[in-house]
Amino acid sequence: MTKKLPLYGLLIVSLFPLFNIKGVSILIIIFSLLSIIYLINDFQNRWSPDVKSFIFTSIPFSLYLIGMFYTDDIRQGFRALEIGLPLFLFPFLYFIVLGKRFILGNKEKEVLLKSFTISGSVLIFLIISYLCFSGLFYGLFDEEMLQKTTQNMGRDMVRWAIENTPYIGEHPTYFGIISIFVALISVFKISNNQYLYLPSLVIGIIGVFISGSKMSIVTLVLMVFISLFFLIKSIKKRIIIFFGVFIILLVIFESIPMIKVRFTQVMDANFDPPKDLRYSSTNVRIAIYQCSFVNIQKAPVFGNGTRGYLNGMRTHYRKYDTDIFKKNDYFFNSHNQYLSIVLSNGIVGFILFVLWLLVFLKSSVVSKDRLYLSLIVVYVIMFFTENLIERQTGNVLFCFLIILFYKNYIDIFAKRKINNNE
Repeated sequence: MTKKLPLYGLLIVSLFPLFNIKGVSILIIIFSLLSIIYLINDFQNRWSPDVKSFIFTSIPFSLYLIGMFYTDDIRQGFRALEIGLPLFLFPFLYFIVLGKRFILGNKEKEVLLKSFTISGSVLIFLIISYLCFSGLFYGLFDEEMLQKTTQNMGRDMVRWAIENTPYIGEHPTYFGIISIFVALISVFKISNNQYLYLPSLVIGIIGVFISGSKMSIVTLVLMVFISLFFLIKSIKKRIIIFFGVFIILLVIFESIPMIKVRFTQVMDANFDPPKDLRYSSTNVRIAIYQCSFVNIQKAPVFGNGTRGYLNGMRTHYRKYDTDIFKKNDYFFNSHNQYLSIVLSNGIVGFILFVLWLLVFLKSSVVSKDRLYLSLIVVYVIMFFTENLIERQTGNVLFCFLIILFYKNYIDIFAKRKINNNE
C-alpha cells in the first residue's frame, strides 16, 4: 500500500493550477509527508539516494544560497529562498527521499500528465466562465477601452479579471504558460490517437489568447509550428496545415482587438524607454533591461548576490522621466531570467544555469521524448521576458513537469542499463 504513496502525492500536486499560493503550499506539504511515510515504512530497503541528480537539479536553489553570502539585501534574499523553496524541495524528494528505488515509469508519468491537463483545463474554463458571468469578456473586443489602457487612461479589465478571479486568480502571464502546457500536452496526445484530448487542446489555445500575454502567444505559435513540423511527415500536408494555421492566426489577430492592440504596442515602442505618461509593458521592459545591464557591470563575475541587484535597480529607475516606477515603489525585477541570474550570480552563475538547462535538453533528446523537449523549449523562450522560476507558479510548474520528466528519464535509463547487463 505504501509503495503508491509518492504517486498519490504527485497526483495531488498535479491539481495545483486550481489552488492559490497557500493551497499550493499545502499540496506540496502533503506530497512531502506521503514521500517521507513511504521511506520510513521500509527505510532499510527503500533508501537509495541519487545524490548526483539531486545536486544537478537543485542548481538554481544552490545559486540562491551561495548568493546569500554576499547580497546587500538580506530581506529580499530570504524572500527569494522562500519563493524558490520548490526548486530545492522537489529535487530533494525525487532523488534523496524517494531515490533510485522509487521508479517513475511511463505509465505513472502519463497518469500525472492527464491529471495536470484536466486541472489546467478546469482552471481555464473557470476563468472564462468568470469573465462571461462578470460581463468582462467584452473587454477582449472593446478596442476603444484597450487603446485607452495603452495611454494609461484605463485598466485592461480582462487581464485584471484573470488575476482577480476568486480563489484561483493567476497572473495573466503564468495563466498563459499553464494554457500553453495544456495545449502542448494535448497536441502530442492527439497525435497518438488520443482524441479525448481535443477539448483540452481547444480550451488551452483559448486560454493563451485570452491571457493577452504577448510572449505566451508568440511561444504557443512557435511551438505549434515546430510540433506540426515533427508530427506531420508529408511535405504536402505540412504546407497545407501551415498555411491553414497562418490564416487562422491572421483572423484571430484581426478579430480580437486585445491581441491586436497589445502587439501594435510593441511595434510602437521603437525601443525607447518610458517618458511622462507614455509607457507600456514594452517600453517599461526596455528601461528595466537598460538598468539591468548597468547593474551587471558592477559585479560581472560573481554578481551582486541573491536579489542584491534590486537596490541598484531602484536607484537607476529614478533617472527616468516617468511616474510608472514611482507608482510601483521603484520595485521591478529584471523581467528576464537570464539577466536575473547574471545580476545575482554573475557570469559564473549564468554558465551553471545554462548548463542546467542544456542537461535537461540533452536528456529530452536522448530519450526521444518530443513532449519533454517542447516543454523545456517553452521555458527557454519564456525566460527571455519573465523571471519564471522566481514566482511560485513558475517554479512549481517547472519542478512538477520538467523534473518529473527528468526523473522518468533517469529511471527508465537505469532500468534499461540493468536489463542490458543481465
